[in-house]
Formats: sequence, C-alpha cells, structure tokens
Amino acid sequence: AANRRIIAVTFRYSRKAPFQPRLRRLSRTAAWFAQLSMVLIMLSASYLLPTGREEPAEVRRLSDGIYSGFPRVESASMIQFGDIRVRLKGIDAPEKGQMCVTRSEIEWQCGQTAADVLSEMVANGPVTCEGIVDHTGSMIIAVCHDAHATNINAWLVEFGWAVAERNGNPVYAELEEIAREEHRGIWASSFEMPWDWRQSKQGID
Repeated sequence: AANRRIIAVTFRYSRKAPFQPRLRRLSRTAAWFAQLSMVLIMLSASYLLPTGREEPAEVRRLSDGIYSGFPRVESASMIQFGDIRVRLKGIDAPEKGQMCVTRSEIEWQCGQTAADVLSEMVANGPVTCEGIVDHTGSMIIAVCHDAHATNINAWLVEFGWAVAERNGNPVYAELEEIAREEHRGIWASSFEMPWDWRQSKQGID
C-alpha cells in the first residue's frame, strides 16, 4: 500500500508587536487617581455580576423539546446538553471507533474525524435543537442549528460526514448523493454503514 504524507500548515505570528507605544510617566497625583478609579470600577463590577445560574451553562431550555447551549459531541450524529442526549434526526454517522479505508488501502479514523468536524462546528456559538422524545424516553430526536442558523443535520450529510437514514427525509437522501458523487468526507473511502458496523460489533447476525 502506498504511504501518504500529511502536511500540516500553521500560521506563525511575530512575538513582537509591530507597534509599541511609548509609556509616559504619571505624576504621583495622577497615579493615585488612576488607582482609585480602578478600585471603584472593580467594586461596581462585583455588584453587577450574577451570583448564580438557574441552569447549567451548557444548556438552556427554551420550551418543551427545544434546547439551546454548548453541547458535548458523542459522535457526528449524537450530542449531549448536560444530561440531555440529542440524536440528530434523519441522519446517522460513523462511530468514534469506526475506521474507513482509502483507495490506497490506508485506514483512517473516519468516525473520530467526523466527530471532530462537528465539535468545531458547534464550538463557534450556541446550538439550538428542536425535537421530540424518542419511544424509550432516553433521548430527544431533533433537528439542530448552529449559531449561524445552519441546519447541522443537513450540513453533515451534504459534506460527507454523515449519511441519510434509509426511508427518511428525501432531502437528506439527495444531499447524500451529492456527497457520494463528489467523494466528500467519508465518501472518499470505503466504509460500512454505521448501523451495519454497530450490529457487527454487537455480534448480531
């Protein structure tokens, strides 16, 4: 199998600022007033800061089945707000332990990579999810949007980091076909469908 070299591109910035203002020495009186002003500002701020939160910082319940906040990513199809698990409706994605294989027969951690892509996406601002509790009562099946109002479910399928559930939303099926044809994300490799992979790991025929 052919070996591929991965090149990481980084941006470096000078440690020294391009402009350094010259400092002026303050008189004793001016320095005293400056220190007094700083103390007064800090005391005022301490009264304005909230003393506590009604709910955890990572989630805010807007109404029944609607939550907003900064979720933890379990996989590219499952996120969690505090104790509230949310499955992204209409899609499925490789699990974190799942591997994909390139045309050069090189294995890569496609499940972990898909989860990392989603983590970056939701880190830019609060995520809002709207859905219903599933039949087990253990999670919410929802459509989620990021801080820019992007439909996360559709985006993951369109760019090849998730697949459409069979007999599900026809729009997601069309987006999956686009990703497949353009070899986006996991479609640049061969892989087992997530539901088949999970079944094989459970030892179910």
